[in-house]
Amino acid sequence: MSQRPRGKMILADGSRFDGYLTGAAASPGWQGPAWGEVVFNTSMTGYQEVITDPSYAGQVVVMTYPQIGNYGVTAADSEKPTTAARALVVHDLQEFFSPGPGRVSLESFMVEQNLPGMTGVDTRAITQYASQYATQYAREYAPRYAREYSRQYAPKIAKRVSRAVRRTVN
Repeated sequence: MSQRPRGKMILADGSRFDGYLTGAAASPGWQGPAWGEVVFNTSMTGYQEVITDPSYAGQVVVMTYPQIGNYGVTAADSEKPTTAARALVVHDLQEFFSPGPGRVSLESFMVEQNLPGMTGVDTRAITQYASQYATQYAREYAPRYAREYSRQYAPKIAKRVSRAVRRTVN
């Protein structure tokens, strides 16, 4: 993991969690920071469905299960064609995954989808913190893109996840 660039997640109240950048955040052209509401997910599987589920739009998803990415990603398993989450934070992002037709690594999928992430983070500490305090917003960034936290970067979430054309269901 030491080959990855260092990054940090800073909550609106100033709490800080250090780790390593992954996914789009580790790409040279990433224009961070990524920020959103911090939520956690306790699933052992289904990480691809979580990050593509519109209900996670604009959120920084913290996976509590320690190893994420060990079975890769298949396009057919996505809830929608693009990611909805703002960022993914895991304790241990697996580089190696179960091979299969059409499978790619979770990190490759994150880069392709422009989804930033962090690994090497104490996700248990974030989860405990998030459970004890009110809703927290966070920013995730590399030091080279440091910027003050501000609500002016608030996403227009409904527009991002809604259909472009209205549909009537009978």
